[in-house]
Amino acid sequence: MKSFKKVLALVLAVTALFSFTSCNVDFASMLPDTREPVEVEKPDFDTQKVTYKDFTLELPASWEKTGAADGSDLLVYKPSDAKDGGSTFNLSIEATDLQKYTLVKFRDAMTKSLPQQVAELFPDAGISEFTYSDFRAPCGEVFVAEYTVTQPDGTVIAYTQFYPLINYYFVLITAENKGEGAAPEVSEVARYAANTLALQEK
Repeated sequence: MKSFKKVLALVLAVTALFSFTSCNVDFASMLPDTREPVEVEKPDFDTQKVTYKDFTLELPASWEKTGAADGSDLLVYKPSDAKDGGSTFNLSIEATDLQKYTLVKFRDAMTKSLPQQVAELFPDAGISEFTYSDFRAPCGEVFVAEYTVTQPDGTVIAYTQFYPLINYYFVLITAENKGEGAAPEVSEVARYAANTLALQEK
């Protein structure tokens, strides 16, 4: 339950950050993307289409939905044979009235704020250095943050977080890897989810 609360708290903190800094949005983000479409390779696992709020995405067919332990509407999936408290895939999508940030501005804001937010959420834990990357998905640019948290009891959790940059939505996909050898690996699942995330036509 504690890990779910930590993820939800981080979602709320980062959402608030971008809600209160909307004046920094670059109007270049409103221009249409004229680059070639992105082709997504099929994974080496069977998939299922999942609908969440205004979006669809694909996850492993063998994974099952489980309710967030904190009672939130966070979308949570895990391997069907996983034990309670094991690795999970979490997705949060919040509608906003904001244009998306450009990747450069989003990276700048996140590299300045995310380490502090994580440190505040895990005050008694050891936190690794943060690494950042990005890639282009069919839905647009995706910012990626990776770090590891070592709890006082020795539990090690590797977090990989994907932030697809989409107009009028704040999206956070989180892979929590607790090292029990989930297959397919949870960060691979999360990356594929980001690559298949699509806004439903209304």
